[in-house]
Amino acid sequence: MTLVAILVSLISVAVSVYALGVANDAKDAAGSAQQAAPAGNNQPNANNGNEGGNNQPTAAATTARPAVTTKAPRPATSPGELDPKAEFTESWSPSTINLEIHPPSSYGSRNIDLDKPEVGSSGDAADMQLVVSNGEFFTFDRDAKVVTMNSADVQPNDCAAKFDTSRLAPDTQINVKTADLTLCVNTSFEAAQHQGIKWKIVLLHVTGVAADGTVNVALKAWNVPD
Repeated sequence: MTLVAILVSLISVAVSVYALGVANDAKDAAGSAQQAAPAGNNQPNANNGNEGGNNQPTAAATTARPAVTTKAPRPATSPGELDPKAEFTESWSPSTINLEIHPPSSYGSRNIDLDKPEVGSSGDAADMQLVVSNGEFFTFDRDAKVVTMNSADVQPNDCAAKFDTSRLAPDTQINVKTADLTLCVNTSFEAAQHQGIKWKIVLLHVTGVAADGTVNVALKAWNVPD
């Protein structure tokens, strides 16, 4: 073999070795790039428009719960304070008592106890008075609450709702001859406690006034719950 032929063979071998090295480097670089790609990159995208895309829910399903409503507790009342929504019970049987109130023989007053009811009671037990002074008038104990009503067909809750907003002044005198006179009276809480009796709401309706001044009234009463 000539020297030239030997040199050509050596050059061919060197070129082959170099080409093989370049190919292996390229293969190694491709493998490294594939390992560096984000995980799951080969999963179908639900938004890529392909049919049968990712149909798994992305968030846990939630079950709606019905709203829970609670009834607001009724506000507690202090002693001597009325709750217009309270359950009042009738004080008397029969429920209506008719009372004749005879005027004094001269200028003066006659006491009326609405709790029993009774005419001519002592001053300590009196809730109201029939006063004769240039006419006949009802006056009431200063601790009693009094309101006028438009009808005798009312319930104690109707009365209780008006005591704080439409209460008459303590010194008010009411003419007994007022047409269709109907009053609600809340008796004195302190007096009821002192006498050991039930605190009451009394409905008073004047049914007539005689020529001699005798006043006829119809009374209904309800106990205020403790």
